[in-house]
Amino acid sequence: MFTPNLTATDGDVYVALADTTQTFPATIENERWNGFAVPRFRRTVAEAIALWLNTMHDHDPDEWPDTATFDGDVLTVLETEEHRPDRIEPDENNRYAIGYRGWCWELTAPPTDPQADAGLLADSAQLVPEDDEILVTINIDGTDPAFPALASEIHGWSRAGCPRFRRTVAEVVVAWISDTARKYPGRI
Repeated sequence: MFTPNLTATDGDVYVALADTTQTFPATIENERWNGFAVPRFRRTVAEAIALWLNTMHDHDPDEWPDTATFDGDVLTVLETEEHRPDRIEPDENNRYAIGYRGWCWELTAPPTDPQADAGLLADSAQLVPEDDEILVTINIDGTDPAFPALASEIHGWSRAGCPRFRRTVAEVVVAWISDTARKYPGRI
């Protein structure tokens, strides 16, 4: 399986296509398309995405009909079902908007180490609310932990709210989500 070693640089976050687990670092602009993030990728990451897409196509062309190639600075994604090429040139920051207005990129985190996750989950001192924080839960299976967060006045598209976590709490949230995904593969 495809496993590039791509690390985020300053200002990058990790994204994955909906219903996939392969993560890629990208910058995210303030805009959204249909509720999804609009990532912009460095050239080395864009090359890795092209390789990943071609690997997925070779493995299962019915599920992954698109292929990708670079010609100089231009990335072309060929939508083989419609035989329509999507030519993507780098923007003014030399970033590529791959899949913009067509692919559903979601914010994610890189795969984590199960033992490191267990250590974070065992440290309950990080889950004590500080001033102005409330306890929030994701409520996946009814036994989910509560995480301290600042409540936001702005609601997301689902009207569920948008909690903001301290970094130490965010690390525990990511560890818990990763641990839950390992326990229930394909259900989260």
